[in-house]
Amino acid sequence: MGRGRLHIPLLAPRSTAAVLHAALARISQEGDLDVERAADHLARGLPLVEIPRQPLPTLRYGVQILADISASMEPFAQDIEGIVDQVRSLVGVARTSVLRFADCPLRGVGTGPRGTWGPYRPPQPGTRILLLSGLGAIGPSFDPHRATEREWRETLERIRQHGCEAVALVPLPERMWPTWWRSRLHAVVWDRGTTVGRVVGELR
Repeated sequence: MGRGRLHIPLLAPRSTAAVLHAALARISQEGDLDVERAADHLARGLPLVEIPRQPLPTLRYGVQILADISASMEPFAQDIEGIVDQVRSLVGVARTSVLRFADCPLRGVGTGPRGTWGPYRPPQPGTRILLLSGLGAIGPSFDPHRATEREWRETLERIRQHGCEAVALVPLPERMWPTWWRSRLHAVVWDRGTTVGRVVGELR
């Protein structure tokens, strides 16, 4: 009996956790005392209305994962499950929710069989949303099920209006990204060349 083919993850295993933390963490003013700011206030005779703190990346607001299981993302199914496991490990199972969808979340989402899926509703304001999808840019252009730019724009706008921010991990070279992503989406290339520095640069 032949052995199964070895799976090589899209992200380098030794840097996956750091890359995901950089992509998903929110910046809060909850770090150590900002001594310089405090000293500056006091030197100018200003009252310290609140204690100035250093910015601190945090995952405590939780993450919602939207995982695309459409035919176009089938080649990346193992990578999707690997990212889901990594995020749960980083953020905690209780603060990580996972919803599956096909092609676009507006067509329905769920945690079980497709027949049980329902309408997509963004999570609590402040929750980071991780999209594992090609956002309609992967697969044959003649695919009748392929999500449209309009559908994805509406999805992202609904997320934004709900007070959440989405980050997309996309298994597509940057040169092939649709131009509208630049102004509407925080996207990160999902491949071996992705580093923490690259993620931080993309999300600025």
